[in-house]
Amino acid sequence: MFYNHTLTTRLALLFFIFIISLPISVHFLSWSSFDQNLWAHLLETFLPESFINTILLIFFVSYLTLILGTILAFVCSRINFLGAKFFSFFLLTPLCFSKFVMGFSFISLFEHGGPIQSTLRFFGYNFSSYFSNNQFSLLVVVLTLSLYPYVFLAVVLALQHENLDELEAAECLGAKFFTRFKTITFPHLKPYLVRSIALVALEVYGDFGASSLFGVNTISTSIYKVWSSLFSLETASQIATFAIILVFFLYYFEGYSNHSPPNNNMLKTFEKKNVKKNISILLFLFCFFIFFISFVVPLGWMLLMVMKSNDTILFDVYSVVCSSLLICLLTSLIVMVVSCLVNIKERAERGKNYLLHHLIKFGYAVPPTVIAIGVISVFSWLTNYLDNIFNGFNFPMLSCLIFGLTVRFMIIGHSYLSSSFLSINYNLDEMGFLCGASKFNVFKRIHFPLISKGLCVGFVVGFIDCLKETPITLMTRPIGWDTFSVKVFEYTSESDWVMAVYPSLALSFFVFLLLLVSNSFIGENFFSS
Repeated sequence: MFYNHTLTTRLALLFFIFIISLPISVHFLSWSSFDQNLWAHLLETFLPESFINTILLIFFVSYLTLILGTILAFVCSRINFLGAKFFSFFLLTPLCFSKFVMGFSFISLFEHGGPIQSTLRFFGYNFSSYFSNNQFSLLVVVLTLSLYPYVFLAVVLALQHENLDELEAAECLGAKFFTRFKTITFPHLKPYLVRSIALVALEVYGDFGASSLFGVNTISTSIYKVWSSLFSLETASQIATFAIILVFFLYYFEGYSNHSPPNNNMLKTFEKKNVKKNISILLFLFCFFIFFISFVVPLGWMLLMVMKSNDTILFDVYSVVCSSLLICLLTSLIVMVVSCLVNIKERAERGKNYLLHHLIKFGYAVPPTVIAIGVISVFSWLTNYLDNIFNGFNFPMLSCLIFGLTVRFMIIGHSYLSSSFLSINYNLDEMGFLCGASKFNVFKRIHFPLISKGLCVGFVVGFIDCLKETPITLMTRPIGWDTFSVKVFEYTSESDWVMAVYPSLALSFFVFLLLLVSNSFIGENFFSS
């Protein structure tokens, strides 16, 4: 072993673990005092409903995304039908919209003055009370359409790695389709399904924008409401501790799939099954319907609102674009640099630092409002403490926001780089050291060319997630540093749907552009990466 484990590197790693855990662990210190009157008010009003709604949302959205994503993936991967290649790519386009933008486009369609209710009233039907009383159901539909690509991608990847020799042997022995699926395909898919459903559950659990837009109380919206409307940072932090405890259960569920199936990607490619013309048309209509309502409808409706509108844009477009891109750029760079240093340290130890690994994953698992409240608490305490020592002390602009986003999205850079580093044989490092190369030269000449693709993918995915992030940016940004997602939230909060279209379209355009450029630059299917 040619790596030298110095005390400095170990202390630096421990310090990094401490910094990453601060925004989460600080919530448990908030119970030093207790506002009994405020808690009594919360328990009598919206807090119990928030916990019930959150659990129901996780259950229904997870179940529907499991069914929809699995069916679509199986159809596109195993059956040769009309438009199969087209839908294999474009069924992923809902990833271009944040859940908030998707929700905004649907609620503007279904509101009282929207085209759907107006058309129904024209034909003598009045469903105003039905739509107003079923906001929860509409939210489930919106979240399902936004999140099914996670399951779709996981199942497509799993089917690519399935052992096709076993399927052919079972078919030759006379096993029917259901028997083959039950005994061979499903056990292979189960780890992928559990991981993807755990990710969907965490996305639903952390949702803030869409839930607040539909008026559905959840844990995330309750934390924000207590902080912004009831002006109690302490109580919001106390509610966040319950949110963290619930994450432990979801985290345990994800850990159930910790074992990975064997990689059989060197086996022969599966030949898609040809079907009759009428079945091919039915499958085309089914896939087109999902593509239409999840991408064409929200995008088309927003474009139509822009074309019909005579309003002038009321916000500084240049300022919002620069703020959004600068925040995302800084966060993505910091995430990738820190992730690279952490992975180099883990490689030196010939394995993962499991405490650090789980802490990084936990940062993405907790709702973003929990991280935002934790970051605000930490920076408030540090500012007051340092102000007593250095009179007039203030942290640099954007430091609070960048720190919160880094904690939230550190898992993205760490995961992509970890996969890249694991593909590099340790013998290459030893050969470099034997030739007299320094650690820096080993990284520059051996590691960097081999992890460059992982760096690019991690940077782009982190950039996109930062661009779509709402609660952390909304709660920790400096005054005047508005992003696309913040402007969408502000205009939709005022029910100004037309003005909300402009930042929504800009946000979706940047995300789609990044995905296309990345797909071309990497030279293979970026989404499957």
